[in-house]
Amino acid sequence: MYYSDQVLAIYVEPESRPNAGYIFALRIGGQFSDSSRVLAAFHVTASSKVFVRHNARYLYYGTHTGIGDDGHHKWELSGVSLDDKFPLPDTGRPLLFEDFHGTDIGSTIAFEIYNDYFYAVSNQGTFEVEEVDWTSFYHCIRFPLDKPILKEMLKDERVYRRQHAQGPIHDSWTDLTLQLSERTNEVMILESRREWAQASSRQSRTFYTSKFHVKSKHTSKESSSTEEDADTILLPENDLFVDLLDSSNKPNWMPTPAQCSSSRHPEFTKTEASPRSFILAKTKFRAYNHSCTSFLDLVEDERCCNDPSKPSCLRLRVGSRHSTSLNISPLDVKGKARADDTAPTFNDHVSYRNSPIRMWPPPASRCPCSKRLHDIVNPPLALGPSHTRSVTGVLDDRTLVYMVKSGRSYGASDDSALGTVVVVDFTRPYSNTPSRPLQMRRVDSQMDTGEADDFDMSHWQWTTGQLRRCRSGTCR
Repeated sequence: MYYSDQVLAIYVEPESRPNAGYIFALRIGGQFSDSSRVLAAFHVTASSKVFVRHNARYLYYGTHTGIGDDGHHKWELSGVSLDDKFPLPDTGRPLLFEDFHGTDIGSTIAFEIYNDYFYAVSNQGTFEVEEVDWTSFYHCIRFPLDKPILKEMLKDERVYRRQHAQGPIHDSWTDLTLQLSERTNEVMILESRREWAQASSRQSRTFYTSKFHVKSKHTSKESSSTEEDADTILLPENDLFVDLLDSSNKPNWMPTPAQCSSSRHPEFTKTEASPRSFILAKTKFRAYNHSCTSFLDLVEDERCCNDPSKPSCLRLRVGSRHSTSLNISPLDVKGKARADDTAPTFNDHVSYRNSPIRMWPPPASRCPCSKRLHDIVNPPLALGPSHTRSVTGVLDDRTLVYMVKSGRSYGASDDSALGTVVVVDFTRPYSNTPSRPLQMRRVDSQMDTGEADDFDMSHWQWTTGQLRRCRSGTCR
């Protein structure tokens, strides 16, 4: 379920009692004996959409089983102390997230623990559909790990997200995460959205960054009520839809706040005439890393080896950007100003340059080591090549780990199907460490997991002079 601070949380569910199991918190490391590895073990009576987040002192698990005042299911959270020196208050009942909507973790909801606080964000405003509405907001919640009580919970339901006039969203592509800024140590909201910008016929994916924000609990009741009154009457000027409002509407509107150029990372620039993209069914894994300002997709590329007897090749698809210099006047190649009224305006003067999107590894026919890489990235399916692939992965600043299994066939073989784990290590070499800048390793269920070497066909490592040997065909 989760791993942090050398503690692994797992969920075990008996076959005889679905949706009711046990959560175990286990110490990981050779210095612990088997008898001292279990930090906590407890029963979960209902496990609908169960998730776990923890650090070395506290473990929190949540389920979508609470009932709110409106009769809908809500998220509820329970905490467990993993260290006797840091007990939790006995609240007697889980912490209910009222007026906090969304059910899909990673798409409409995100939960994380940073700096001894629990953070939650949702990009959903309400269960109801507003016929007249203008602005979408993030709903943010934060509370200290040692005080999981309502009076310590801070909220903000009006963190600006987007204007509906920007166009419709392809919700199946939406990814929502919380990440920590290495530069400022602030918690950031990262959302990937594929949109039909300005209701055009072309979809485009953009990665948006917003600061996580909650209101201070020291705000007086008088100022809070004044803000609420101002929010209820805040409407756009000279908008024809304002006249259509009645007592049944609960519209939301906020003028677009000043934004920084770092808050938007488009997948493609406007200078790319016909960029190549992949449909959702061919995109098996996707992620964005704020520290690297890079996105990474794991896609099925039918053009790579062009072999109809084999399934499409799994390849990494990586795009990044970096700041260049101060912005200049937005001129096109002919020197004329671009007439683009829909382009966002930013309150800073930093421009960014997108690096070309790279596909990797190269085709297997290029050289012997490319063939080895293809065999590692595309492990054979346990149920045969005719099955579809199911890919589950995770990415951080240094490593991509993913598991490939045969897709569900809704048969008895699904329960016993094994997966293959592939590890891609992007770590750069340092002066006091071995030079291992790019490694790949495949862990099969049947193989020996001993120390790998350069001649192990399940392991590949970039070495000095690799590119020269690849071009001359002397690699292996």
